[in-house]
Amino acid sequence: MNDIYDILLKRGLTTSQRDFSTYWAGKSPSYLATTGGLSDGAMIAVFRKLIAEGRWLLAWRVARMVLFRRRQHDDEVAA
Repeated sequence: MNDIYDILLKRGLTTSQRDFSTYWAGKSPSYLATTGGLSDGAMIAVFRKLIAEGRWLLAWRVARMVLFRRRQHDDEVAA
């Protein structure tokens, strides 16, 4: 899930996947490139960072992504 990365990149809040991984997600510089997406823990770290910076609407979007996204397991159970 790179949606939040794309949003922050478009808004000029991050400059690269390395920057996003370290500053926003609190992970290693290669985290986003090697995983291809964000874990729930990384998304929560991004959420907390956005709240700390007073970026409430973006934080709300991240919270929705964490709480309401469809999980692969859910899709397999429904099939």
